[in-house]
Amino acid sequence: MQTIVEKIYIYQTLPNSGIVGYFTPNKIIKDTPENLWNNLKEFSGTTEEFLLSYFHDIEEGYAIEIKNLVIFDKSITDRD
Repeated sequence: MQTIVEKIYIYQTLPNSGIVGYFTPNKIIKDTPENLWNNLKEFSGTTEEFLLSYFHDIEEGYAIEIKNLVIFDKSITDRD
């Protein structure tokens, strides 16, 4: 049985921690870290150095294509 995820919530740690929004996943992309960077760098929101460091010694990584991004006006925290 395949599980369908309808929303992925975005948690931010800095400068203030809390849930800042959510998105609907469109598709999962599996590839080498180098190919992920080369094909998706303009959409990544990070640097090549960080991504390749994050995937250090990993042969395959995953990226999530985002659809229907919603950012809240105010984050949701455990103090709300």
